[in-house]
Amino acid sequence: MNRDLALKNRGIAQRFKTKLEKSRESKSDTPIEKKEAETVTNDLGEKAFLAVNGIKGADEVEFFKKIQKETGKTADVLLESTYFQTEFRDFKEKKATREATPNGSKRSTPLSSDSVDYWLAKDELPPSSQVELRRQVVNAKSKKDSSGGVFYNS
Repeated sequence: MNRDLALKNRGIAQRFKTKLEKSRESKSDTPIEKKEAETVTNDLGEKAFLAVNGIKGADEVEFFKKIQKETGKTADVLLESTYFQTEFRDFKEKKATREATPNGSKRSTPLSSDSVDYWLAKDELPPSSQVELRRQVVNAKSKKDSSGGVFYNS
């Protein structure tokens, strides 16, 4: 009888041990999920805070986070610092300059040989195989000649 009672208690103890381990595993999983949810809301709140303070766009936010990581300051303290304000102003000026300069070479792109402007500039007619283009060139040339003035520079 003692042996049966011992086996019974051993089984009960094993079940409680298993339940305890499972509850510990589930508790350790939930904080991670909560932490991820908190970071998403913190990110949205931080983005809204930055947008209100004039930091908009992915590159500006990335610049802010880089400076924040370097200095280790919080967002509100960093935004008030003169160091960040001067660095951010320089960053925006460089960005504006980059966006204002044209890409590519300084030469103009050549006109394609199937455009009317190309043949008007060349002052020739396209090959006889391109009948429709020839008509368009002749019509454009006659329109240009009829709209021209009497004087040489008009």
